[in-house]
Amino acid sequence: MTSSRLPFLLSAVVLATAFPASGHAGTYNDTANGITFSFTTSDAPPYTATITDVSFYQDTDPNPENPGDPVCVPGAPTDPNDPDSEPYYPTYASVQFPDSVISDEGGGPMQYTVTAIASHVLEGLAGYMGNGGTIDVTLSTAMYGGLVTVEDEAFSLWTLWNQQPDPDASSISVTVSDGSFPDSLEYFGYQSTSVTFNSPEFDSQGVQYQGDWVVGFIPNPGRPQVINLHRAKGIVGGAFEAAPRLVSVILPSTLKAIPTRAFANCTWLGKTSGKGTVTIPASVEFIGECAFLGNSNITNFVFEGDAPQVGPNAFDGVGSDVLNLQYGDLPIATVHTGTSGWGPEGSVWNGLRITYATAPTSYTITWRDDDNTLLPEESWPVGSRPTHADPYKYPDSQYTYTFADWTPAISVVTSNTTYAAVYSRTLRTYPITWLNEDGSTFAQTSVAYDTVPAYNGQPPVKATDAQYAYAFAGWTPDPVAVRGPASYTATFTSSPRPYTITWLDDDGTVLDTDTLASGTTPSRQGPTKADVPPYSYAFAAWTPVIVPVTNDASYTATYTRIADLSTLSGDWTATDGDVLTNATAHAVTVPGGATVTINGVTVTGGGAGNSPVTFAEGGDAFTSAFAPGANGTWRLTAYAELASGSAAGLADSQIKVRRAGTVAGLATAEPTTSGVTVLEKVPAVKVDLEVSVPPNAGSQFFRVEFGE
Repeated sequence: MTSSRLPFLLSAVVLATAFPASGHAGTYNDTANGITFSFTTSDAPPYTATITDVSFYQDTDPNPENPGDPVCVPGAPTDPNDPDSEPYYPTYASVQFPDSVISDEGGGPMQYTVTAIASHVLEGLAGYMGNGGTIDVTLSTAMYGGLVTVEDEAFSLWTLWNQQPDPDASSISVTVSDGSFPDSLEYFGYQSTSVTFNSPEFDSQGVQYQGDWVVGFIPNPGRPQVINLHRAKGIVGGAFEAAPRLVSVILPSTLKAIPTRAFANCTWLGKTSGKGTVTIPASVEFIGECAFLGNSNITNFVFEGDAPQVGPNAFDGVGSDVLNLQYGDLPIATVHTGTSGWGPEGSVWNGLRITYATAPTSYTITWRDDDNTLLPEESWPVGSRPTHADPYKYPDSQYTYTFADWTPAISVVTSNTTYAAVYSRTLRTYPITWLNEDGSTFAQTSVAYDTVPAYNGQPPVKATDAQYAYAFAGWTPDPVAVRGPASYTATFTSSPRPYTITWLDDDGTVLDTDTLASGTTPSRQGPTKADVPPYSYAFAAWTPVIVPVTNDASYTATYTRIADLSTLSGDWTATDGDVLTNATAHAVTVPGGATVTINGVTVTGGGAGNSPVTFAEGGDAFTSAFAPGANGTWRLTAYAELASGSAAGLADSQIKVRRAGTVAGLATAEPTTSGVTVLEKVPAVKVDLEVSVPPNAGSQFFRVEFGE
């Protein structure tokens, strides 16, 4: 490695990293990626290591077809049995730098923290890769505890045979874990081969950042630019090289190093009202090789602190097109009294003529919001402690902000200083309204931004109605991550409501109960009832009429009462609904309004003011009033026990009818066969007649006489 390319003056830690005193050498094999790392170590605390070379892993079996080989020896024959076969040249390498290495030298194994990556460590890879090959470099999260220095040309590719840059040999891609450089990093040097970073971002000035490190610059074409690097922790070597129309740069007060070629050939730099002045903050400890090369418009560097250490040719071409070493023609380095490391006034320091300025009595304090918005500048006396009213940052949809402090921490005034506001942030919460199905508010909760809301209390309920019962099913729409106030409405599933159906016997005894869903039509087989002579009972129906279920309901069994009159020895008075069988010689009285069935014929008792129907001995029968039948006739049925015992043997002429408007009138009415048509004769019981009646006749009563 070349000492002139090393930023070896940054700190004691970097000194130990770059030049391990009396250290040991060793190797570390990454067999998974086919890579060998060579390193040197320190011999005293802190125990550190510098990666000095990266090469392909030297497998003893140069057969690329062998699955066990991570990679065969580059340049070896592809066929181990044919030395003249085509040589193997890799086109890709993945270099994942370790965070620590172990060396067995010096009395036993010891672990060393990797703190530096030396110049030209990738030469061993590039020498065996064809044009268009790619090397992916990863600075892992694990290195963040110790990596301090990435030296100039660490990732540059130089061919082994002519020691010249060969940018076409391979390309370099640097992956930085988590999008930012290690906190421990203090120097990332210049790389002559183009290096692509994995996730840079641009600010509004066109400055390209990887985390808080400046890695490049895309200027705004057509107009001069003044850029402020207040958020930068470090600058990668060559970041602003040859930037057009860059007339002024404000360096952050925390910057430790201005690396190699950082602002080389920025030919407009210094073309400002500041008359070619560039201010170097007191925090800067090292200025790299050719850092301000060729910037002829810079005529004065103002150093706010002690003299930094400087690499070769850092200020070549400053103040003139060609560096003039004659005393009177040099650009100026203005330093303040009270700083150290400078020579006497008028002496030459790194090509700059030193002049001393009386320490100012006040300095400009610049206040900036965290978005780089410039707050009013103020002048504060040296030794005072500046203050500023707390700024306010408006909330966005995700956070509210509270002013926390200024960075860097406010200290007594010793130089021009810029302070940036720092805010703490609180994740916003939003009201989430949970609605009942009818739109009324059920509950409200407060939920943090980007959280999917969930209601964890007792769910809402919907009252059961006559037809359905309801169960909570969820919320609509489906809850999504919170971006602002939102409402969700309860949804329910419905199920037919169950009801109790009670089945009763005619005496009120509960026969059974069923639980049925709303809308279901109940059904049940009819019960039986014990005989009570002369009656037997047949199930007739349920009352009331069965309908689909809408609520609790009871149904009572009804029976048809059947009387066998052949078992009787006397007359019988029927009851509404009776079914009489074997009715013969006995008188059967059917009360007015009652309906009975006699030997299969339905008979209704007389209405109000009319006598009941009597089925009597002696060949006579009273009939009830009838409504007119078809064709102006009356249809009537007569019942009698005939002396002959056979109605079928009775001539139609022997069947006569008395007709009157009242029952009493039947006694004097003249019996006649005129207009009487016998439709049916049943032995001993029934004669079915159709009788013509006068036009417009009202109710009629008939008496049928047999056998005369």
